[in-house]
Amino acid sequence: MSIINSHNLLLDSILVNNTGNWVQSYNTDGADTIRSSHITFNNWTVYNDDDSISMKANSTDITITNCKFYDGLGIAMGSIGQYKDQFETIERVTAKNIEYDNTLHAVSDQGMNTICFWARMA
Repeated sequence: MSIINSHNLLLDSILVNNTGNWVQSYNTDGADTIRSSHITFNNWTVYNDDDSISMKANSTDITITNCKFYDGLGIAMGSIGQYKDQFETIERVTAKNIEYDNTLHAVSDQGMNTICFWARMA
């Protein structure tokens, strides 16, 4: 699910199943936010092989609560800075009461451990 140019949105009680039957599935994000603000993900269950929920370019005030993520990468912030001369931010992301099962990355009260960005080489 791509959430683009959206504001003041509650996404509640959603099941995402983006798994492959026999092989690993790529580009199966549960949800991506792009140029969006005040988005709340509540009571989501995500089965996939990629980002469970990912905040991308110019995402602000994102809240993720009471969610369960299985087998993917967990919560991610990133894919910013890939376009020349374009300033992009991710600000004020909150995650509470998240359960992870067999995910590569996780968020705890100590913070997030996966941030992805594009490095510009001269």
